[in-house]
Amino acid sequence: MLTEAAVTRIGGSTVDNLYGLLTKQEEALDDGDRWQFLQLDRQFHECLYHDAGYQTSLDLVQRLRDQSDRYVAAYQGDTKRSQTTLTEHRAIVRCCEAGDGVAAARLIREHVVHGIEYLRQISA
Repeated sequence: MLTEAAVTRIGGSTVDNLYGLLTKQEEALDDGDRWQFLQLDRQFHECLYHDAGYQTSLDLVQRLRDQSDRYVAAYQGDTKRSQTTLTEHRAIVRCCEAGDGVAAARLIREHVVHGIEYLRQISA
């Protein structure tokens, strides 16, 4: 819901910010700076959802992220998984840039599911 709503209102400056965050995430990954990568991942999602204009929903997402940070850190500690995250983020931003909220929302859902599946795999 947030992603699709955000894409209908997203501006060029937000898309530029998202691409900038991707560049910084790539640099953090190249530098082996896992903490910075995680902070940038959080910023990416907050930036994406912000334009939806649903502050209460955004606050809820941020609280859920607060509660799941240790799990996100677990799977983003794997360089291959972090590279997958960047690939997924790039595809999401391309959908935003194209104004395709339906596709962006689908990709966000898949992105979250991939993280959950990875956690299940490493905890089995």
